[in-house]
Amino acid sequence: MHGTCVYTDISKVRRNDNMATVNSSNYNTKKGCKILWLDSEVNSEENLVTQQKLFHAFDNVEVFEEKNVCQQFIESDQEQPMLLIVSGRLSRQIIPAIDRLEHVLGIYIYCMNKSNHEELAKQYVKVTRFLL
Repeated sequence: MHGTCVYTDISKVRRNDNMATVNSSNYNTKKGCKILWLDSEVNSEENLVTQQKLFHAFDNVEVFEEKNVCQQFIESDQEQPMLLIVSGRLSRQIIPAIDRLEHVLGIYIYCMNKSNHEELAKQYVKVTRFLL
């Protein structure tokens, strides 16, 4: 069995009136568990606020703008437990490729419209939450 993360309610990271909010009181991960964020606009002004909050709330955060680079990173260390936050736009591209990987413990879709991505949660067991 791969390492585990203490359950983290990462759903408290969300957009709220163009501001990202994080309630860090519920955040607790074991050392070594990586939080990955894949979004082609991860470095936009709005998302930089969320990045700062993620880096503050978690010990191990990596951000990616490109699906291929993120997927290669995920596949490169299959002993490393990981949680993935992925934009709705890129979710359909990466989830089918990584859902079967044991060390990917959960996938969160970061989107503005949950209904556009609900079928992914039905198809892929690791899609655990939507971040709005």
